[in-house]
Amino acid sequence: KPTASSANIVSVSMGGDYANQLFYNLKDKKVVLQNNRETWDLGFESGEDGYHLIVNGAKIMAVSKTDATELSAVISDAGVSWKWDVASGNLDSTAFGDWRNDQKVYIVDRGSSLAGGSLGKMKVKILSVDDTKYEIEWAELSSSSSNFATIIKNNACSFTYFSLNSGQTLTIEPPRENWDICFTSYTHYFVVENMPYLVTGVISNRYGVKAFPISNKAFADISYVDYLSSNFDNAINNIGYNWKKYDFDLSLYTVDMAQNFIVETAEGRVYKLHFLDFYDDFGVKGAPKMELQEMVP
Repeated sequence: KPTASSANIVSVSMGGDYANQLFYNLKDKKVVLQNNRETWDLGFESGEDGYHLIVNGAKIMAVSKTDATELSAVISDAGVSWKWDVASGNLDSTAFGDWRNDQKVYIVDRGSSLAGGSLGKMKVKILSVDDTKYEIEWAELSSSSSNFATIIKNNACSFTYFSLNSGQTLTIEPPRENWDICFTSYTHYFVVENMPYLVTGVISNRYGVKAFPISNKAFADISYVDYLSSNFDNAINNIGYNWKKYDFDLSLYTVDMAQNFIVETAEGRVYKLHFLDFYDDFGVKGAPKMELQEMVP
């Protein structure tokens, strides 16, 4: 049984252009793996029964399902409508949806580069999935030729990642039990404005980690009793991006010091955390600093 700990001040750096996705372990208080957010496009759900696909929300990737069943029949994205993965991480609300139903070709907008330019569009057809692998066919949108790949499920991780640019399977996330939260940019869809927008914040490991915002108490006053009465759900963006906001008068981000979070890890440890800053000691943004403390009964 863990004993009560004192609060720790910890910080990470995503880079001033938020280039890096940082996978963080709360118990060890360290980044266990990081990657450049531009490197991957698709995540294929691991596990014997896994079939869902996610897109890289850190690039505002979008997907459009066509009526075609042959890759060569799709050469343009004129008039299509786009979908984005939901920010909550609900696998029943992905942009690809349940592709197994009708074997259609999908157009994939690879989103924006770190420099702000377009990464181009591809067409993709998922040919099959079984308990160990996926088979896919893909090409540049205007191309008449095809590429084929077999993607072996990496069962140590929740997803197996793939680059449509290089045709390579990539290791992006650590084994699922090794990390709790990820500092990253991701796509949030604003319904009223009817607009996908790139935000920067924290998402939880969807397998076993739950987070809950709590703003009616000071950080020091939050106890294990608050955890017991918290109403957790499975959304991966419960920590999200709203703990900071942009001050247009000052031209900088300010942190909402009243916003706290309780996080339950897959192994049942419980932490409270809140953010103190979004800048490093040199004034470079994308460097969240937070107060973190484990709570025990």
